[in-house]
Amino acid sequence: MNFSPAPRSSQPFAISSATGFDFGASRVASTTRVEFYSFTLRADRLFRQAPRPIKFALTAFAVAIATIIELPESFDAPGKPFLLYFIVSTLCALAFGPRFGLFAIAATSILSALFFDPVLTLWISSQRDLIDIIAFALVGSASMLTLAKIGAVITQAVRLREQKASRLMLGEMAHRVANNFASATAILERASITVHDIDAKRALDDALNQLHIFARVHNQLRPDRDGNLCVDCQEFIGGLCAALEKTSARGVHLRFEHPAVSIALSLPKAIALGLIINELVTNSAKYAFPGDRRGTITVTLKVHGEECHVCVADDGAGKAVEVKGGGRGLKLVEGLAQQLDGSFGMKCSSEGTKGKIRFPLPGKGASAC
Repeated sequence: MNFSPAPRSSQPFAISSATGFDFGASRVASTTRVEFYSFTLRADRLFRQAPRPIKFALTAFAVAIATIIELPESFDAPGKPFLLYFIVSTLCALAFGPRFGLFAIAATSILSALFFDPVLTLWISSQRDLIDIIAFALVGSASMLTLAKIGAVITQAVRLREQKASRLMLGEMAHRVANNFASATAILERASITVHDIDAKRALDDALNQLHIFARVHNQLRPDRDGNLCVDCQEFIGGLCAALEKTSARGVHLRFEHPAVSIALSLPKAIALGLIINELVTNSAKYAFPGDRRGTITVTLKVHGEECHVCVADDGAGKAVEVKGGGRGLKLVEGLAQQLDGSFGMKCSSEGTKGKIRFPLPGKGASAC
């Protein structure tokens, strides 16, 4: 069974080469942006995912260095080291998180007493100096909390820009891959015209069907919440069934039943499932309705517990099991079902033929594709 032929071009590779030229500059710019955003997020995770004792030790070390730098000047003229202490606390908050900034503020508030008269003691003789230290602690704490909120907003903005740049790159890649599939399809279609051997022509038709499925999967690739590429199972199977029905024999109706919940599949599993459905629908259309017999082929997608069930059933003569090539089609389906980590079974009766594929549902969050 063949899909509707793609529009032919006298220059099969002209689209791909032109696309490469048009998208070259934007692809480089997108890659640069993605690398910058990724580097920023990796650096943030590197500091924040360090063990907590190490982060406390580094914060204390930074406070100690600031104290050592300021102490020599306090002997000549006792003063206020609040500016350097505030800078150090801010850097610790940016590097390790707000709690470490607050820890630095608390430590520097206590150590700042060393710089007031009498120097190098924690005794504060002036009430004004005590007020200055308390004000520094309050302002510093409020600044660290505000900085934490600003940092969270900036981190979220960086993640969103990274996702946006990734989506742009994925769109460009999908466009280029689709053009490559169109070129390959045009070449095979031209070759099919000149081939008169029935077996060779059938092999070329099968290759064309598979190329159409690959192209359909790549056109529907979307990044999920974690950035992984996935395909909406409901949308993919629905489009595939619509394309198969256009090339079915007259009088054969193809129907797709699906649940309201969407299911996301990874690229390899989507391709395997598409090839299985194509093979089973092709066999039903070819063998279940001999002559001018009319009938219906139903493709059903259901969720049962932790499993996904895809069933291809017809109300024909019950001979769809007589697949081409002495059973090579069924062996292909069984092998593809194993790629889905599932199983395949077929049942033939006077009421028709039913083939069912069972495979485990993707992990949690996969439905967000």
